[in-house]
Amino acid sequence: MTQTMTETIYASVTLNISQNTKNAKTKAVLNQAVADLSKAASIVHQIHWYMRGAGFFYLHPKMDELMDGLNANLDEMSERLITIGGAPFSTLKEFDDNSKLEETKGSFDKSMDEDAPSNDIFTAAKADAEKTIWMLQAERGQAPGLK
Repeated sequence: MTQTMTETIYASVTLNISQNTKNAKTKAVLNQAVADLSKAASIVHQIHWYMRGAGFFYLHPKMDELMDGLNANLDEMSERLITIGGAPFSTLKEFDDNSKLEETKGSFDKSMDEDAPSNDIFTAAKADAEKTIWMLQAERGQAPGLK
């Protein structure tokens, strides 16, 4: 009985080590997404705080929705990373060092109409999210353009 339990545990550990090695690329992709989603949430939060002008009543609550969505995706990706034996980035320094998103200092001197950098942030965040989704699908061989 003891021998069987030992063999079962050994087989399980060996399988997990093998899977951890195979999951290295997935872990890297997920951790990149963790860094980018964390930084994106910070950028959107800043826009939310500094937002002024025409469209405020419509767009201000939309920022809350966007932050909620980013945080939900962040939580899901972090939990998946932990599930496959990874360790998600979890400090501001790690997010900053590993994210490809750029931040700028917030200010009240721009109206929403002339704040092209904020529009660029949303465009970049959307493109980054699309890229992350594509990479995750590519890992499974399901991304558009793969045969």
